[in-house]
Amino acid sequence: MKLYLFISFFCLSSRLFGQTTPDSTQVTEFTTENVKFKSAGITLSGTIFKPKHPQASLVLVHGSGQEKRMIKMATFLATKGIAVLTYDKRGAGESGGIYAGPEVATNNIDHNCGGKD
Repeated sequence: MKLYLFISFFCLSSRLFGQTTPDSTQVTEFTTENVKFKSAGITLSGTIFKPKHPQASLVLVHGSGQEKRMIKMATFLATKGIAVLTYDKRGAGESGGIYAGPEVATNNIDHNCGGKD
């Protein structure tokens, strides 16, 4: 898990914190779309932030508590050209299910969750 976070940060760091050029200071336009998808039989709610011309994409997962989606962070990333899916984990926000605590296994989404309802 630590290796995954390190690699993710490394890949994004040059995009987010690289040297400023005239192009990188511009704010990218983006749209949002609320979505619902199933993971392990539970309907989860999320939002997709779609920049006009995405440079990268990521899934943004909120902290281990019952916080809702990280809208401010997703908005910031989208203005930098990064497409983002952020969602409410089980039992948090608008997602179904029962919040089972901060254990990693109970907060994962099924990588085969497919399309929208």
